[in-house]
Amino acid sequence: MSVRYSVKVSLAMFSGNRCAMPSCRRPLAERNGQEVVFLDEAAHIAGEHGGTDSGRAAARYDPTMTSEQRNSLANVIYVCPTCHSKIDSYPNGERDYTVEQLLDIKQGHESAVKAAMRANGILN
Repeated sequence: MSVRYSVKVSLAMFSGNRCAMPSCRRPLAERNGQEVVFLDEAAHIAGEHGGTDSGRAAARYDPTMTSEQRNSLANVIYVCPTCHSKIDSYPNGERDYTVEQLLDIKQGHESAVKAAMRANGILN
């Protein structure tokens, strides 16, 4: 099972069309004439898979999670492909981005988007 379309749409709305990573904030969907180009990825916070072809265990994988939990809105973060590669890279991404850090980044980003929408009269 992968992340459902409805979860991805919700994630995009809560993220304000921006990469959640503080050093990036790249737009994740852009207009190209009448077309929309999507540059987004829903990256798993607690890893999607338990390991790689090399036999190395994935640092953020939680074997106690169900597939539904692993692919839920609570366990994905909206990022650009470059940042997704960074957080999943070995060994730096796995060392530098723990589950707790990614949850904090996601929560901070989504809270900032919500606050900006309120400040601009988009939300009550």
